[in-house]
Amino acid sequence: MKNFKRFLLVILALIVLILLSLLGYYFYSKPTYEGEQKLKNIQNETTIYFDDFGVPHIYANSQKEAMITLGYVHAQDRLWQMELLRRIAPGRLSEMFGSKLLKTDQFFAGLGINENSEKAIAKLEKNTEAYQLAMAYIDGINQYIEEGKTPIEFQILGLNKDKFTLKDVYNIFGYMAFSFAMAQKTDPL
Repeated sequence: MKNFKRFLLVILALIVLILLSLLGYYFYSKPTYEGEQKLKNIQNETTIYFDDFGVPHIYANSQKEAMITLGYVHAQDRLWQMELLRRIAPGRLSEMFGSKLLKTDQFFAGLGINENSEKAIAKLEKNTEAYQLAMAYIDGINQYIEEGKTPIEFQILGLNKDKFTLKDVYNIFGYMAFSFAMAQKTDPL
C-alpha cells in the first residue's frame, strides 16, 4: 500500500509538472497585443488596434511604416503558417516532416513556381514603390524573426527561424494562385 501511494504521488507530481509547463509555455508564446514595441526603420508613431476578432488595424504616417508593422504583426501571429507556406512551392516540406512528403514536394517543385519567382524578381525595378513596400513588409517579418518568440512548432521539429526573402513571398503568391485555381475546379458553386 505504501508503494502504491508513492506511485500515485509521483504520477500526480508529473501531471502537475506537465500542466504547469504547458500553461507556462502557452502564456510565453502568446502574441503580444498590448504595450509598445520599437520597430526598426519607423520614425513616427504607428498604432495597431486589434478588434474583437483579433484583426489588426494599423494607423501609420506612411505606407512603408504600415508595411513594416504589418510584416511584424503577421510574423507574430502566423510565423508557423508562413513557414509552411514558404516551403510548399519549392518542394521543401519533407525537410520538416520526412520522406512521406517527397511526392508532394516533387509535385510542387515540378510546377515551376520557384523558378518563375526567380525570373519575376530578376525583372523587378528596385526603385519602384511596390518593390520598396514589399521589402518593408519583409523587414517587419525579419525583425520579428530576430527578436520575437519562437513558436512551439519550430522547437518541436528542431527548426531554426530563417529570415524571409522576396522569393519566399513570391513563392507564397505562386502557391496561393495555384490553390485558388484548383479550388475553382473543385469547390461547388
